[in-house]
Formats: sequence, structure tokens, C-alpha cells
Amino acid sequence: MNDGNSPYEVSQSGMTPPPAPEAMAVNPTPVPKVFGVIHIVYACLGGIGALVAVGSVVMIKTLMAKVGGETEEVDVFLEAYQQMEVYTYIDAGLKLVLALLLLVAGIGLLKKRLWAQKLSVTWAVLRIVSAIVMTIVMMGPSREFQEKMGQVTENQPGAIDQSQLQGTMQGVSSVVGIIFLCIYPILTLVFLSRKSVKDVLR
Repeated sequence: MNDGNSPYEVSQSGMTPPPAPEAMAVNPTPVPKVFGVIHIVYACLGGIGALVAVGSVVMIKTLMAKVGGETEEVDVFLEAYQQMEVYTYIDAGLKLVLALLLLVAGIGLLKKRLWAQKLSVTWAVLRIVSAIVMTIVMMGPSREFQEKMGQVTENQPGAIDQSQLQGTMQGVSSVVGIIFLCIYPILTLVFLSRKSVKDVLR
């Protein structure tokens, strides 16, 4: 008989032999696939939101231009709104670019590409920075817009000064908006920076 040990025999120590490396393999993490799907959905929503913002500006200008000169309120509104228009276009342009980056990253994650993980991290950093910067930049024009509209309404019967309340509400809404916009980018940084995620990408 063959004196060699059979793979089906128990070792002399009384313990079964260690399993083959294939048997020890763990299931790959589903994080890339999950974030890939969310990336694509988030990118589509962001792109649609940017286009809606641009469309709203055009629609408002068109409607106000038709009734321009009829009332003082309309003229003041158009003058104040024109100052915010450029910032709206800049914000929409940034959102479209970021949405495109996120869409590409999402497709790459579904294909388990390592470059998609790096692009996702880059997008997350850019999204956080742009959210903070644009919120701060928009605070000035928004405040001026509210002040000009307040000057029109303060002389009307029964009107009260709400400038202080509006300023407070703007500050609170800005902080809440930044927090809301940064939630998903932060989750992207946390989960997609893990070694277990990078190991399943190629």
C-alpha cells in the first residue's frame, strides 16, 4: 500500500487538514455595486435639478419681461434678480459637471474599476468644497435681493420689517443646506476609501 497520507485521512494530531485556499475565500463586498447604482441615480437627479434651475431662470425672466414697467415691484424684482442670475448659471454649470463625473464613476464602479473609486473620492471632495463655496458666495446676492424686495413692501399698508428674521432664516437654511448636500459625499469618502473595497476593484 502507499505509505503517503491520503487527503481524506485525519492527521496524526487528530485534526482535519486546513481547507484549500479556495474554500477560505470570502464573498466580495457589495459596496462598489451599491454605490455605483446610487451614483448613477444621484447624478441623474443632480443633472435634472441643474437644468430645471436654468429653465426656471429663463421662465421667470420671460414672464417678468412681459409685465415689466407695469408696477414698481416688478421692476425692482427684475433688477435684483439679474444680479443673482449669473450665480445661478455658475451653480448649475458646476452641478452639471459634477453630475457627469459622478455618472462616469458610477458606471465604473458597476464594472469594478479601480479608477472609478479614485474618481468617486475626487467627486466627493469637489462636491463638498463647491457646496460650501457656492453657499457662501450666494449669501451676499440673496441678502441684497431680499433687502430690495423688502424696500418695496415696507411702505405698503400693514407691512412690517422682516429683514432681521429673513437674515436669520437665510443663515439657518444655508447651514442646513450645506449639511444636507455633504451627507452623500461624506458617505462616499468613508465607504469607498476602505481597503476591502479597493481590493475587489481592478
